Amino acid sequence: MDSSSDPSQTGGVAWKHKRGPPLAIFVPLIYAPILPVIRIALRKKPVLRDRLFYGVLAGAFGHGLYLIIYTIRRKSEMCRSWIGKGYLVTPLQVCESFAALNTLWQRTN
Repeated sequence: MDSSSDPSQTGGVAWKHKRGPPLAIFVPLIYAPILPVIRIALRKKPVLRDRLFYGVLAGAFGHGLYLIIYTIRRKSEMCRSWIGKGYLVTPLQVCESFAALNTLWQRTN
């Protein structure tokens, strides 16, 4: 048995890797074709047509906002872990480095 799939090596926990694409990204493939269908099918009921159209449109914008916030949150957590390990430099560290270089340059001149 492979050591990476042996539960005794992982502390009794079998890790299951997530496979496939993230389904939240494919949601626009569902609501994008629905928007013109709503406009065409409900031509004779303008109040219902407009409410349904703008409701689906608001849901689309809400979904996009969710994806952006989720991505930013995930990236910021990853950056925080990288900063803690010293892989990334914070803006404060850059300013301190420039201040130190400026001080050294002034001393030499």
